[in-house]
Amino acid sequence: MNKRLIILLVIAVVVFEYQFIITPYNKKIRSTENLINKKENDYKILKGLIEEYNEKNRNKSTENAKTVNKNFSLFSFMGKIIEENALLSNIKNINPLPVEKKENFNIEKIKLNIENIPLEKLLKFLSSIEESNFPVYISEFSMVRNKSNPSLLIVNIEIIVIKNG
Repeated sequence: MNKRLIILLVIAVVVFEYQFIITPYNKKIRSTENLINKKENDYKILKGLIEEYNEKNRNKSTENAKTVNKNFSLFSFMGKIIEENALLSNIKNINPLPVEKKENFNIEKIKLNIENIPLEKLLKFLSSIEESNFPVYISEFSMVRNKSNPSLLIVNIEIIVIKNG
């Protein structure tokens, strides 16, 4: 009887350890490995994009900042780019900032808060800005992963244009 009790107790301990320690630990290891693989892939993509961007900038001659016409509206321009890239559902906030006057120039600024945007969609949006015929500059840029869905990003961008005063 005593041996049976000890055997049952040992079996119960083994089942308990397997159910509540080993199985969750293995799940955590698998999810961590998946996250590491995803981050390595994202890093490779980002590294390739940085190299591509640097290569494009080497080929461009940007000696001086370019200016836009006085009639140019940064707000309208950004609205058009946002619509073309189907980002209306991702835009949390668009804030036109006060115009700064420096020497003979006026600097117009807009701050964008974009939420839950995939990296590919963000890259297409940034390419649309960069490839436009207007000298629009990104003066501030920050992005973080969405904590609830790591495949989506939260992005804050400040975009400026320089107008002749």
